[in-house]
Amino acid sequence: MNGVGELVNGTAAIEAAAADWLTSQRDSGSWGEVEQSAFDIWLAESSLHEVAYLRLEAAWTRADRLAALSRPAMTAKSAPQRGGWRPMKFLAAGAAALAVIVAGAAQHYFAKPDLQTYATPVGGQERITLSDGSQIELNTDTRLRANFSKDENKVWLEKGEAYFEIKHNPARKFVVMVNGHRVADLGTKFRVLSEPGHTEVALLEGKVSIDAAGTSGSGQPIVLKPGEVAVANAQSFRVVSTNEKILADELGWRRGVVVFDSVTLAEAAVELNRYNRKQVAIADPVTAQRRIAGTFRTNDIDGFTELAQDVLKLHVQKTGNTITISH
Repeated sequence: MNGVGELVNGTAAIEAAAADWLTSQRDSGSWGEVEQSAFDIWLAESSLHEVAYLRLEAAWTRADRLAALSRPAMTAKSAPQRGGWRPMKFLAAGAAALAVIVAGAAQHYFAKPDLQTYATPVGGQERITLSDGSQIELNTDTRLRANFSKDENKVWLEKGEAYFEIKHNPARKFVVMVNGHRVADLGTKFRVLSEPGHTEVALLEGKVSIDAAGTSGSGQPIVLKPGEVAVANAQSFRVVSTNEKILADELGWRRGVVVFDSVTLAEAAVELNRYNRKQVAIADPVTAQRRIAGTFRTNDIDGFTELAQDVLKLHVQKTGNTITISH
């Protein structure tokens, strides 16, 4: 079979699956959390899945309206119950027609021309307040794109770190996409970190579900409990438990500080460097493994280097925007 035929057949299968999901949602009286989780996984598997479903849903809605306009007036006794009219022939025809345009539609849809973009510079923070009072706080050097609508609030965390305090509304889902993972709010306060090849989702309060797509995990959505952190990279997906103090320390940037609790100098330097144009370099492995504790303003590189020099008795050398610490 040539490439065009393979594309058409594959797209037709996607459209058929989208029609099945849509029919189940509209006509099933038992749609619940399990079905929703399975549906979310199917959506996340491919951009074509989401495009097919959204277009078919819109077509179904239009068909409902047209049918309502064309039907003669009915009495309450003769009116069919919800789900009684199922435009399956229309769906089948729509699926066949969509098969030849979905590839182009996907490119157009996922260009996301209407997204709002939020970005912070190195050392900057920003707070976004939604119409329902939900808040998103962006940390240093963070980029987030958002589509806020009456049906769904969806954001893409492209890099950096953000804290979400979301007022759950079943009628308006809140979804975070990060490094191929889908994080769905279930009434929540949570933190998301996006770095090249590394993702963290830490839950402070409430519940979130996160899938393991794109890793060696099972791919099934996992519902986090408060105090749990999902850590993912290209090879693995795991959930670890932590305590309230560690989570609070990691969110110190919300009040303009970084908190170090017996961390190595190398770890502390990496964290401070996120917030500053001046950069701390650790010159040797021995110095890198020295441990410190303390709370510093995110922009207080000088205070950090003074501690290294005066308390740890290390050598500090300043050259341009680089501060080198050695033994």
